[in-house]
Amino acid sequence: MKIDFEEIKRLEKLSALSSSEEKLKSLAEDFNKIAEFVEQVKNADIEQTDIGYQRVLKIDELRADEVVPSMPQSEIVSNAPEKEDGCFVVPKVVE
Repeated sequence: MKIDFEEIKRLEKLSALSSSEEKLKSLAEDFNKIAEFVEQVKNADIEQTDIGYQRVLKIDELRADEVVPSMPQSEIVSNAPEKEDGCFVVPKVVE
């Protein structure tokens, strides 16, 4: 599938965009490179390829929850502009 400059101009008009002719020519080249790659993929011989299997994550394969040490609360709030009883003080948002 070859995309020529005129097709790109038509798409530009349909999309209500505007670009320089140089940019449109570059875009046509890029489209053609992509189309060539798609053709290569479509024509690839995959008869001898072992596709294997797709691993499906089962709910019981999730990692186990583990308790790990956290940062000390005093260190967490140490840079807060306002704090009270080890907690952040924030302005009231809802009245």
